Amino acid sequence: MNINAAAIPGSPLAARQNPIIYISLLIAFILFCILFAIRLLLRRVKAAHSTPEWIEQQKKLPTKLSNIKAVAQKYGLSKEEQNFLYTICKDTNAANIEYFIHNEKDIDEIFRKEYELNKTLENREVLNSKLFDLRYKIERVNAASIIINSSKAIPDNTEISYVSPSGLRFPMKLTMNSDKELLLQISSAFAASPYKPKELSKADFTFRMNTGMHYRMSLRIVRYQKDSAGHNQMVLMHSENLEPLVRRGAKREECKTSCTYTAVKVKASSENKNGIEYIPLEHKYSGIVVDISKSGCQLVTSLPIKEGQYLHLELKTNRAQLDPIIGMIVSLQKGIGARQFILHISFVRISQAAQNRIQAHIYHYE
Repeated sequence: MNINAAAIPGSPLAARQNPIIYISLLIAFILFCILFAIRLLLRRVKAAHSTPEWIEQQKKLPTKLSNIKAVAQKYGLSKEEQNFLYTICKDTNAANIEYFIHNEKDIDEIFRKEYELNKTLENREVLNSKLFDLRYKIERVNAASIIINSSKAIPDNTEISYVSPSGLRFPMKLTMNSDKELLLQISSAFAASPYKPKELSKADFTFRMNTGMHYRMSLRIVRYQKDSAGHNQMVLMHSENLEPLVRRGAKREECKTSCTYTAVKVKASSENKNGIEYIPLEHKYSGIVVDISKSGCQLVTSLPIKEGQYLHLELKTNRAQLDPIIGMIVSLQKGIGARQFILHISFVRISQAAQNRIQAHIYHYE
């Protein structure tokens, strides 16, 4: 009896003669070849995009929406902030922002240009308020991305402030940072003052890196000395335990600006049922603003005014007289002199224009 093997279902010969199997194998082979080719292509593209020439070319390209979206994701920007940043880049013809967003000098340049362009617009105060808020947000993210742990990383010429137990700050200059110690140049007045900490004691210091991040550190004072030119110096031991300080809600800067202020009478508004009127009294006093932000300031004066008192403030930046500001004293601190007091003031009523002038002063746009 002759048996036809091809006719037997499931036999090896029948399987070899089944065209579906050959087609399936061919498709699988083609897919493999395609995937292999794609992989090779991606490797070549990745290699090409890693060359210095390609990177330099990308840096010079105009900022695209895809670049903005990448930055927005990295910096945690809202949709509104993302769109506003894109507008700034288009207005200023900014190059690819992905490559310079981390550079404070470069990013500051396009914000400065946008600030100048806004001067001719009717809604400039609204736009500038958004501009400074976004500028500070980018600055804070950049500052937090580079953290130092050792005082050996502080560059020469950095301003370092000694903080007394009572909270007074005394600015000093780092003249030399070696592997063994730090040398701070101190003023003759501080060297002779009772606020000077003792040798071999530990003291608190604060400083600000060029990234914008502020730090606190506790260092031991080795000795006091004078350099060859007769300048007073404080010699400090290094520390490996620097504490990054949480950034404030508004950028703040030390300054020295004259200010006139008066006491304020507070009463319910006759025009607004839930409103408050702040009525300045007649007698005016003078003081010096030594620290300022859009939300508050520190005022040095000869009067020990109580906490909770409201003040009507009149002050100006380098170029402009600000709109009057109403502030409330949140704390009082004894100053260095016999009749010197530091008032920590929170602004409770300030115009958007005044806030913008303050921030323009802080960022040196004016």
